[in-house]
Amino acid sequence: MVNRNKYITDFRRDVSSNFNDMLESITIQLERNELHTRWGPKEQDRYSNVDIEEFITGEEFLGPLLKETDDGSGNKVPGLWPCHKEDLILLNDFRRTHDVDLFVDIEAIGSGKSFKAATFASWGVFEIYTTPQFYQKFRMAPGSEVSIICMGRTAAQSKDVTYRKVLPFLYTDFMKKYFPPKFDIAKFEAGERFPGMLQLPGNKFIFPGTGNAGRALGYSPYIGIVDEANHLQLTAESKRAEGIAYGGKYDAAEQIFTAIGGRIGSRFRLGGKNHGAMIMMSDPRFVGDFLERRFEESSKAKDFYRVDKDRFVGGKTFCVRRDHWTAKPWAYCGETFKFDTDKLVVIE
Repeated sequence: MVNRNKYITDFRRDVSSNFNDMLESITIQLERNELHTRWGPKEQDRYSNVDIEEFITGEEFLGPLLKETDDGSGNKVPGLWPCHKEDLILLNDFRRTHDVDLFVDIEAIGSGKSFKAATFASWGVFEIYTTPQFYQKFRMAPGSEVSIICMGRTAAQSKDVTYRKVLPFLYTDFMKKYFPPKFDIAKFEAGERFPGMLQLPGNKFIFPGTGNAGRALGYSPYIGIVDEANHLQLTAESKRAEGIAYGGKYDAAEQIFTAIGGRIGSRFRLGGKNHGAMIMMSDPRFVGDFLERRFEESSKAKDFYRVDKDRFVGGKTFCVRRDHWTAKPWAYCGETFKFDTDKLVVIE
């Protein structure tokens, strides 16, 4: 005798599975037709094995954009500071080995934090496109919106990071060949008004957000970047203070961390690990500011690993606190010598 309920359940499961497979196949085919590319299994195998160091230095990727330049005085200046390149390589390694999903970066104004974050944002785009069966892996409906969120203190600042720093990194040979952006960078360079967001092929977006995190939550953020996190709104008078952690005060950085970080975790946690990540960066502002609180909490974590004097991993957070002259020694440090402080003589 046929179990009618079981038969209906199995039939619905088969229909649902076949429909999702068909929809993903149609989505991929539409993207291929739209892009006129030859993205297939061979390309997938090749590019899914690219690591972040090759991405930063490779000619197909960011290598030409991050090459050394002359500072006008005959000195060669790297496109990406060596310590920042190390930060990104370590961050990506710790994402795999320590389940790190938050990068706290405390450095002075002018140290190149935004440039470093833009490099990681472009890496996030690359990961989304080259991860085999991305939608199936994370159990998302084919064609769902996936985004990189770039947030700042103001809308103007968020757009500046998105369009002047992240956007140029999308014009690599790889992107132009397989996933060309749907906008003309020359128009923005000529002063044309920035759109509300950048749309990439296949329903992928780069979204410039503001201190209000709510607007960005519907875009399934994979990477979240918060610039000048210590300078976001902090007030005790606001009615929004109710329910916000940190001494009864409304802290926009805390709200963004909770909202965006939580959404990344709910969308892209798989096998006990969060495959997405957040970068929260700023110069130090005052004792007990948002990033210092994260820094101190992480330094007391049981799972603590010291990389060097500027960097450590605490729990699921990778922390960096670096002096300006350490990040850019060629700009602030001239010739050096060793000095014996006891004998008060120059050694060499």
